[in-house]
Amino acid sequence: MPEAGISALMRDPEARRPLLLFLLLPALALLGALQVYDQRPVLADEPARGGGADVSSARRPFAVVELFTSEGCSSCPPAEALLNEISSHARRQGRDVICLAWHVDYWDRLGWKDPYGSSQATVRQRLYGRALGLDGIYTPQMVVNGRREFVGHRRGSARSEIQRALERPVALGLALEPAPGHPWGLRYRLDADPPRGARLLVALSERGLETQVERGENAGRQLRHEEVVRVAREQPLSGREGTLSLTPPAGVERGRASLVVLVQAGRGQPLLAAGRIDLR
Repeated sequence: MPEAGISALMRDPEARRPLLLFLLLPALALLGALQVYDQRPVLADEPARGGGADVSSARRPFAVVELFTSEGCSSCPPAEALLNEISSHARRQGRDVICLAWHVDYWDRLGWKDPYGSSQATVRQRLYGRALGLDGIYTPQMVVNGRREFVGHRRGSARSEIQRALERPVALGLALEPAPGHPWGLRYRLDADPPRGARLLVALSERGLETQVERGENAGRQLRHEEVVRVAREQPLSGREGTLSLTPPAGVERGRASLVVLVQAGRGQPLLAAGRIDLR
């Protein structure tokens, strides 16, 4: 093309758009390929810490990885596999990383009702979406410490955001211990007064769950789930300590269940403290 023609092309926004797209496509394809084929562990190997798998401590940095997922979503199994990997690795090393799988209910009308789906999970995801300035919600979606979100199967994003969380100073310490007389309960204690408007969430999660999906986008697949939120309760937080307990749904096995406590700046806001006790 003559030089005059090229200059005219570059001055015309409508004509320039296809050219820019053509130039960007190879770079976008390369970035996508790197994301897909990045199989490095999300958590770098570290010596295992003592004290078992519980995360209940003072002001150590932490990462809470919340996955919003559904058995009716064909894109979700890879994200759940990634969450399962993160959880297993964190538990094995005693890392301050807590994983929660929130099964939303808005996929239930599309052919398969998720047995773990709940409107509470959907509401929590919507609150995050609003706080993070998103146009809408989607699955699979991961949220780390209530601060950053990304597509749930993106290993590189999970690695960088968890690392970022584990480097962030913590301003509020949380300690947990079993509550005498409450087999599904615990006592919590903060080392400082919580800020005004803070919220406390206690969740009962369960590991080692499997479902044979019969209909919908995952029809015929055997799905395995870890750290599934079976029941949760959220409430305002005003004092430094207290006792929390939940009534487990029928069929929950204590030996594979955990109680997780999250202290949040407000509904949909960043997490200030987090802890977990495994119910042995």
